[in-house]
Amino acid sequence: MEIRHKDLKLIIFFMLIYLLWWGLFRVWFFFFDDLPEVTIDNLTDIAQKTIVTDRNDTLLYTFFEEDRTYTSYEDVPDYVTMAFLSTEDRNYREHRGFDTIGLMRAVINNLSVYLGNSSGLQWASTIPQQLTKNMYLTNERTYKRKVQELVVTRKIYSTLDDFYADMHPDLEERKIDLLVRKKIIELYMNLIFLGNNSYGINIASQNYFGKDLQDVTLLESSILWWLAKAPSTYNPLAKKANMMGDWQISDGKEIFLASDERTSKVFLNQIRESLETKFEFEYLDVLRPDWITFFWWGSFVNNDVEYNYQYIPGRKDFVLWAMFQEWYITHAELINAFLEWIDYDFAPPQYRYTIESPHFVFFVRDFVLNNPQLEQLGISLNDILRWWYTIKTTLDLDMQKSAQTAADLTRDQLQRDGATTRGMLHVDSTNWDILSYLWSVDYYDSTVDGQFDIVQASRQQWSILKPFVYAKLLENYPIWIDGNIYDAAYDLWPGPVPNNADGWFMWRVTISRALNNSRNRTAIRAHLANGGEKQMKPYYKSLWLTDLPTDETYGYTLSLWAAEESLFHLAQAYLQLSTPLDKVPYVNPILSIQWPSWEIIYQKWEDFHERIVPKWVAYQIRNTLKRHREVSPFWQERITYTGLWEYAIKSGTSDVKINWVPYAKDGLVAIYNPDHTIVSWWGNLDSKPLANNMLWSKLNKPLIQTYIDELWPEIMLPKTIYARPNDLLPNGIYNNTKYKEVPDNIASYLWR
Repeated sequence: MEIRHKDLKLIIFFMLIYLLWWGLFRVWFFFFDDLPEVTIDNLTDIAQKTIVTDRNDTLLYTFFEEDRTYTSYEDVPDYVTMAFLSTEDRNYREHRGFDTIGLMRAVINNLSVYLGNSSGLQWASTIPQQLTKNMYLTNERTYKRKVQELVVTRKIYSTLDDFYADMHPDLEERKIDLLVRKKIIELYMNLIFLGNNSYGINIASQNYFGKDLQDVTLLESSILWWLAKAPSTYNPLAKKANMMGDWQISDGKEIFLASDERTSKVFLNQIRESLETKFEFEYLDVLRPDWITFFWWGSFVNNDVEYNYQYIPGRKDFVLWAMFQEWYITHAELINAFLEWIDYDFAPPQYRYTIESPHFVFFVRDFVLNNPQLEQLGISLNDILRWWYTIKTTLDLDMQKSAQTAADLTRDQLQRDGATTRGMLHVDSTNWDILSYLWSVDYYDSTVDGQFDIVQASRQQWSILKPFVYAKLLENYPIWIDGNIYDAAYDLWPGPVPNNADGWFMWRVTISRALNNSRNRTAIRAHLANGGEKQMKPYYKSLWLTDLPTDETYGYTLSLWAAEESLFHLAQAYLQLSTPLDKVPYVNPILSIQWPSWEIIYQKWEDFHERIVPKWVAYQIRNTLKRHREVSPFWQERITYTGLWEYAIKSGTSDVKINWVPYAKDGLVAIYNPDHTIVSWWGNLDSKPLANNMLWSKLNKPLIQTYIDELWPEIMLPKTIYARPNDLLPNGIYNNTKYKEVPDNIASYLWR
């Protein structure tokens, strides 16, 4: 079929339309398919840092991904803003995102480069474009990225226009535009990297000058803003002459630089005097672009030798000159800034983020990330590193320092006794505030694996669990703490039978003496009377000893040594004995979490769990463990602490026999009253035996005693009274026990 001429033109027309549409689509897809979204939230999402403090707001540590302290526009000194505008974008007040004249100049230059008539591409980036590049795009130099930069920059202006228009509906357009321009400067000043681990101008001021941003001088302002161009190239701490300039000095025979170590400070002072004299009668010609090299030369005499000097300009001089050309500073300010640098010294490099109580700080970080009580906040590690949280903790830094001092003072003795490390946890018995947290003898000592957290590690608890065995016995049956139990060699089970630690039997003995003297045989009898492992394992778990595996069988050893638990959980269990409250508080080392606006997003609440050990039982156990004189001479030297009359004390240890001689491997102690609970572990992480005379609590006594002495009298005498429960009968038996008398099968365990 023959196609008419008219139809052919129509077909060609539609084909051209299609090709044009397809070409435009491809261009759009190439430039804008991966264009980032701009919102007020991601525009202001600049990584900051999280600070952790103790209960008295003393700084413990700062977590950050980028070391930055956000500074508002109003808090930036005028000199800094002037240096910024004169260096980065002179026409900032005249454009809305990009400088048309500068952009056309760059296009013409780049065409000339391609034609071979010039060298060096230009990209004509304004302050808003640099903000766009650093916040949303990459540093690659391509035309695609440049087009995207222009589009996203317009989006930034549009987003901020809408934000301030909604915030201030009655404000005229000119003033909204001023707010937008200030905000863009603020964002860029806080975002930019200035070298030496400095993000934002505030931290840069502290790192380079050792002062807050509000105190920087004109000279220092000029240094800051040239750093923005190439932080590593012009780092004044490493390459001072590149940034600050230098003096070339000659005596007619030799030429040397003022930056040379051989150069005397006297020369610099004489140059300064020469220039000050010169400036008294000479005025700077503002039209001369070579003003530095034209004026900054001269001569002086030293020891009858005439020296000529000439200045080699540094990069900070170009900033000062630009500020002067823009009428931001006067002639006098320019000269004074120049003279200031002649004998200027930078702040010595220093690591500003020393860490107080590293053991506790990293525990708190993990607690925030993993604890179910804080799960609703949804805080991630990335949030901690990027958002400016203030986490106020329960730690008392003075008590923490006392704990570390005690560890340091007793470390030599610890090593003489064959141990390498120890851990300690001190909590408030009334609210479970952690007051001190020592997870190793020295966090920074790799020879003892100092960064291993002893407080959180599961280890065998040994005799330190015996108070709970007897507590369950008193709760179950009408038995008095001063009632009898047999410490005898009678075998109640097949297989090996553990002996008492001193190798003796006390035969008929009160439960209180059996507990105070840590008798193994009586503890096993109580364990069996309580129903054995079947009943005791759930009981231990209810006490917060949650590390116990449910699928492992221990037998009677569960109540003597086999149960592996952490000091952390052990302290939680001992709160059942120490606290006088009707319910037992949950562990929580955090008092509050705040946003940068000081809005509190989390505050510790009084959260308690069920009391497992009844108060009338805990009262009797505590009174028993306070009877230090009831302990046999074998134990007296090992558990007697000076001044702890109102504290209940219980210890536990593991040992190994070498050639029939017992050697301790490690040990624990728990000390408590109604206000304070302290638990401690000592030994070697590799379970290497200690010295053969270092049994039980004797090894831990120096640390606890020194710590207590450091805090005297603050934690000695209890402020809270643990009153005798009303429902405890005069004979020490609870008047509402399940049984009115001890069943025969139970009696056979206790008294056969």
